[in-house]
Amino acid sequence: MIGVRKKFSKKLYDKHDLPGKLAVIKFLKLYFNIDAEIRKEDYGSDVVAGNKRYEATHRPEWFGPNFSFPTVHVPERVEEKLRYKGCWYCTVNADSSYILICYGPTVLLYPPKESSNRFVASGERFFDVPIDEWKLYKLKDSPPPIDIDKEIEEFIKNKEKVQI
Repeated sequence: MIGVRKKFSKKLYDKHDLPGKLAVIKFLKLYFNIDAEIRKEDYGSDVVAGNKRYEATHRPEWFGPNFSFPTVHVPERVEEKLRYKGCWYCTVNADSSYILICYGPTVLLYPPKESSNRFVASGERFFDVPIDEWKLYKLKDSPPPIDIDKEIEEFIKNKEKVQI
């Protein structure tokens, strides 16, 4: 059963989509020397590197390395993407200095549960994945740092010109 879904917000998308995607690309290059690219907006996975797919989310309420909850909520609406064997779910903290990574099929081991949040009072469902299923990586000290605000501004300004 699929629950209620948060209504799409272009404002939130423009503010949080690109930082998540850029942090995943930075993570792959920094830790694995893998070149990745942002996938064209076709409702597929956010970032692609070879036969691997990465779903990215930026969490402006998470600061520093310590995720302050015992579980990470992954929206049920991304379930189909996570079924792909080479898919990883990535969540990035507020200043893109840390990233949590979990294998997509692992997320699916945890049944979706309804959870109220600031956007949907009731009915939205999330995979409630224990924090010990996630691997934390530090991104902040990696050269060169991404100027997220500048990248977002350029992306929005040149969206039609940019090949993604």
